[in-house]
Amino acid sequence: MIADGPPLGNDVFNFVITAYSKVGKMGQAVEMMKLPESRGLKPNVYTYAVIASGYSNGGEMEEARKILEEAKKKHVKLSPVLYHTLIRGYCKIEQFDEALKLLTEMKDYGVRSSFDDYDKLIQSLCLKALDWEAAEKLQEETKEND
Repeated sequence: MIADGPPLGNDVFNFVITAYSKVGKMGQAVEMMKLPESRGLKPNVYTYAVIASGYSNGGEMEEARKILEEAKKKHVKLSPVLYHTLIRGYCKIEQFDEALKLLTEMKDYGVRSSFDDYDKLIQSLCLKALDWEAAEKLQEETKEND
């Protein structure tokens, strides 16, 4: 059916990938990500963010991290959304050190962190009462970034 119609752009593929990711069918989402390459297109940063979000929502942070690494190889400029997705996922499974590493990596790659990134980490650290010092340090960083 796809071969019979007009050429499809990334938007159409991203729509289908988003649907697969939302229902947790990550195998199909990844396969759909490969299909545009056979038509001379390459997945854009949004595509990687959607796939990473699907893995993250399912608690599959190792797979989400692999998607980030692949995106870094194929794109010079990454989206803050991609990093935010992984930060949120690591906080959800209480791997705060990994989330903090991503925040540092964002700076190294020139990706501007948002208030939401800091907020999620600060809330997670405070609610779990694990590391008040780290939470306070992050809060100071948000003041410096304003």
